[in-house]
Amino acid sequence: MVRLSVGLEDVEDLIEDLGQALDVLLFQIAVAAHENHGHYRARRQVGRNMAVVLAFLLPACVGVYVVMPSIELLIVPAQYRGPFGHYLSLQLPGLFAMGMILFGVNPVFQISKKTAPMIGAALIAGAAGLALLAILPWGQDASNLALAQCGAYIAAFIATLVFAAREKPFWPRLRDFAAAVAGTLGMIAALAPLRGMAPGIYALSLQVSVGAAVYGLLTLLFDTAGLRGLALNWLQRRRAASEA
Repeated sequence: MVRLSVGLEDVEDLIEDLGQALDVLLFQIAVAAHENHGHYRARRQVGRNMAVVLAFLLPACVGVYVVMPSIELLIVPAQYRGPFGHYLSLQLPGLFAMGMILFGVNPVFQISKKTAPMIGAALIAGAAGLALLAILPWGQDASNLALAQCGAYIAAFIATLVFAAREKPFWPRLRDFAAAVAGTLGMIAALAPLRGMAPGIYALSLQVSVGAAVYGLLTLLFDTAGLRGLALNWLQRRRAASEA
């Protein structure tokens, strides 16, 4: 059971690492906007950043679920295969919520220099987790523990959204949310024919490549979170630098 929990922590660390990589870049842009243009521009940038975090974390979490058989085969000891995928699947919505809290919503409070909302959300998460443990039935495995942890993260996410609303932030546009969902659904559809492949490094590589390509193309098509414009600007700067 200890080894199994270590495996789940590895996936949690992977999601956190993705969020932190985004946060290092995105929050610095918001800080620069605050220093150069004031609080209003910084709040607008935080709203854009939230959309970018959503656009990356949603397909990442769904993608982990899709490639679960290959992940289990490659990194999980034989005696823990099956339970690993079961518990991780139960916790994935909570891991997505945790990523959105830390790297999507928390910058709203960071720009406002407030820490109380995150403390309050943590207390709510603890209370929700204990309440779920008291309500959920105990079975032959630890599914209730995984669900309680997932529910605690989701409760904390809802709490941070409520607290953030009091700051009157700039939320991501509805079209960005819809585009991220549509892109993820398109990715799932593209990967559906590959679900029957025998798990392994070849299946994992193919699924990741196809999923990333399809989601990337749909992201550019829908201009999710303004990423198409950012990509074009980056390419133009690279071209100008190479010609200089």
